Amino acid sequence: MQTPIGMMGDKSGERSYLVFDLSDQLAGKLDAEAIEKAAKNRQLSVEISQFMEEQVPAVDIKESLRYLYYLLVQVDTGIVAVLENQEIVGVVDEEDLRAFMEKSGIKLPRSKKVA
Repeated sequence: MQTPIGMMGDKSGERSYLVFDLSDQLAGKLDAEAIEKAAKNRQLSVEISQFMEEQVPAVDIKESLRYLYYLLVQVDTGIVAVLENQEIVGVVDEEDLRAFMEKSGIKLPRSKKVA
């Protein structure tokens, strides 16, 4: 049986995860690298909050794809919450955005840093 940490190395491509509190409020984001490091150092009993970043980038549902691309690729945020009327209605990561753009025929640079 595979552990949740083991599953993060899966081919799903997910590298960042949103974390919600017991009231379903966005509490932060967790990057797979932090969890992998904890597993490697056998820190599996440490609270999630010790690895979590509280700042989660968010965009309004009416924001442009160009700005979303900027956040995900240029700023390298990993994951962005999508809001409508200040409530989360979705989540986008770089892999999702690239797949959408490719399927839609939208061409943007593939490098991490664009001049």
